[in-house]
Amino acid sequence: YNINKLNICFPNYGSLDMILNKNQMKSKLSKKTNKIHLVYVGALDQNNPGITRYLLPQIEQLSNQGFSIDIYPSKNDSYEKYKKIKNVKIMKKQNPKDLIQIISKYDCGLTLVNPNSNNMPEELKYGFWNKTFDYLMAGIPQITLNIFTVISDFVKENNFGISVNSLDQIEKNHSVLLRNFKEMGFNIYNNNKLFTYEENMDLIYSFYFDVIKNYHKNKLIKLADHL
Repeated sequence: YNINKLNICFPNYGSLDMILNKNQMKSKLSKKTNKIHLVYVGALDQNNPGITRYLLPQIEQLSNQGFSIDIYPSKNDSYEKYKKIKNVKIMKKQNPKDLIQIISKYDCGLTLVNPNSNNMPEELKYGFWNKTFDYLMAGIPQITLNIFTVISDFVKENNFGISVNSLDQIEKNHSVLLRNFKEMGFNIYNNNKLFTYEENMDLIYSFYFDVIKNYHKNKLIKLADHL
């Protein structure tokens, strides 16, 4: 995290206002289909295999493993290559408040970017992503990869989902996996309030204070070097 003349990098949390209560949660799609339904929220690309949002191989692999996957892109487009994959649907972009409620009907969220992308930004490899907290506020677990170390540790340490080296390591017995997701969902519902801005205001204040203090301290050091 750093600060300069143009920007400051916010530490991610959810918000109490975004957390769903039990009456707001949607009925799980899996109750009707007996299949595990996954959801991906975020930016998407289908033409550039070297960039972070190119997820065709990962989505196709999950489809081949028997999952149903709905994608809520950050920008409406045709995404024809994704639509051609079996068990995959492209949904319409949603506003944040509605999105949280809609994704509560899924069994698990996908916290993924292309692990083989060129020049992956450090904030993706070592930081928290917005979708991590979208899923958390919706009360659903998430699947991520161990390469994304900070999110991976967060998910595993709090029992908020699963993290694997590669997607083919996901539990192949879907009855067992669905039961695990349900247990994680109960855990998330009981603990997601701990990961909101409101609950962590003292930490956020300390973060801003330290970053701004160090920024001005470094400016003074540079100024002194030129005297």
